[in-house]
Amino acid sequence: MLKDILRLSLLSLLLIAFAGCEVSDPGSALPNQPPITHLVLAPVDSTEFNHFAHLKWSGTDPDGDISGFWILIDAETLMFTTAYEDTIAFYAPGDTTVPHRVQVTAVDNDGLVDPSPPSRFFYATNTRPALAFGSESLEDGAETGRGFAIELEGEDLNPSSLYYSIAIDDSLTGWQPWSAHSTFLFCDKSLEFLPCTTATWQDVPCTATLIDKNILTPGEHTIYARVKDAGEALGTDMVSVDFTVVEGVRPAMDTVVTGVYGADDFYLDGSVFYRTNRETQITFSATAGGSGQINAYRYHLGEGTFTSEDPWQEEAEIVLLNAPSGEYAFQIMARDVAGQFSDTIAYSIYILEPEFTDSILIVDETRDGTGNPGSPDDEQADNFYASIVGSRPYGEIDYATHQVGGVSYLSPLDVYHFGLIIYHTDDRANYNLNANRGILAEYMDRGGKVIFSGWNLLEPFGVSGPDSAYYSATGAEPARFAYNYLRLFYANRASWREAEGLTGVGGYPDITIDPAKVPSSWNGTIDKCWTFNNRGETITTGTFNSANSESQFQGRHCAHVYLGPTYSVAVFGIPLYFCDETQAGAFMEQLLTEMNP
Repeated sequence: MLKDILRLSLLSLLLIAFAGCEVSDPGSALPNQPPITHLVLAPVDSTEFNHFAHLKWSGTDPDGDISGFWILIDAETLMFTTAYEDTIAFYAPGDTTVPHRVQVTAVDNDGLVDPSPPSRFFYATNTRPALAFGSESLEDGAETGRGFAIELEGEDLNPSSLYYSIAIDDSLTGWQPWSAHSTFLFCDKSLEFLPCTTATWQDVPCTATLIDKNILTPGEHTIYARVKDAGEALGTDMVSVDFTVVEGVRPAMDTVVTGVYGADDFYLDGSVFYRTNRETQITFSATAGGSGQINAYRYHLGEGTFTSEDPWQEEAEIVLLNAPSGEYAFQIMARDVAGQFSDTIAYSIYILEPEFTDSILIVDETRDGTGNPGSPDDEQADNFYASIVGSRPYGEIDYATHQVGGVSYLSPLDVYHFGLIIYHTDDRANYNLNANRGILAEYMDRGGKVIFSGWNLLEPFGVSGPDSAYYSATGAEPARFAYNYLRLFYANRASWREAEGLTGVGGYPDITIDPAKVPSSWNGTIDKCWTFNNRGETITTGTFNSANSESQFQGRHCAHVYLGPTYSVAVFGIPLYFCDETQAGAFMEQLLTEMNP
């Protein structure tokens, strides 16, 4: 019974609630509210203000979102924008004030607009800009081809955006449309790589106004230029430049081409020893004829003419990644903005792996002297060394005349196919060995063999005291070369004239100074000779022979040979040229047999 009463009570409550829902008033939707506009930054009413005014605004909508703003100037629509600020130019032709009213009206997402938008009334002020030709512009009275630039420089004391225009030969008609670019480029407009190209291959942002070169005919012309600002104030003056268009003006490739191999330079003749994972970069340049501008470059590898596979490029460089060894002969050409081609220049590089043969290279660093005793000329020195190498094949380089651009050099291209180098400097006042230690070290690192002979040979590698030198792997660069490659640890110089020659060691013959090759007053001796302590696995081939039996140098080592797993080297502390030719030949025969070039 109680359960039935409870069920009836619950049912009654549900019926009452349901009945209440049916009879209640659903009400009606709130009407859409228009947005409200706020003018945050603007000129103060009835004041004078710059014609190029920066404005800020915002908007609120009680029941929606702001979709944008209408900007009106003097009751005429300027634009619709979703931005909240902008810099706006107001008409002010200069030297006077002009009244303006700016109004900003917010629009909400339902299209309603602010019924009472804010506005400001003010007077725009302005001054007229000035104009001049830029430093890179065509010079007055210039003779030029049909590709060149007119560069303008505007100055506005009441800053705003500036616009430029030029006219050709008539200051009253033929004006080009106003442009925000201060540079006007006469050119072949179909070319790539222009500052604002009409070519379809690439979309390039404009930095200049392009004018078809064909508008210019050969002969005299005048270009007039003018400027205005964003308030339509014309410049105070119109400027002009007179020039003459000449047929046949072409660009010219500069003769200096440079190459870099990784972090190292190529040698003067364009050669370098091959290394793995190196970037080869060749840079060049060209000069446009007249007042023109270079537009692009292209290069061709090998002989023959340029083809479509040799495209034009804006970069004045060639980059090769890990190029294999070999000769690379390039032809390089430039093009100016008028489409005129330069002549072609040739540039070769040589990336070389050693190709050691049994030939010997004799490098003569000896100064071409008078030919008198003590001062051999080139012919005397050349004949001596040709004699002591015997019948072996050899080549020669006279260091003084082996030049590029007036600079003497020794390069990988000179040495890479020789199995052994005899480097002699039989002149005590001529020291170029230090300048060539880089190439000699590279040559030896790759398995090359070198014989060094010279008068005062070790002077270029540094002297620790008046007549002594210490060498180590951690010393200055020249000393490291003497330590690492000449296999020297310590050296002493016999500065006085006491050396009569050397005494052969280990089966090597004796060598004596030839009295006919030195002044008679020297009594068959010579000065500035070196003795040394050999370093590691060297074989002493000769000891110092002094005219003074009590000399500290008597019997000290003054010649040795090192036959290493990578390179071989022989060093003479006395200048071989001044020795007896027959004795020196016999000594050299045994040495060359052991070094086996």
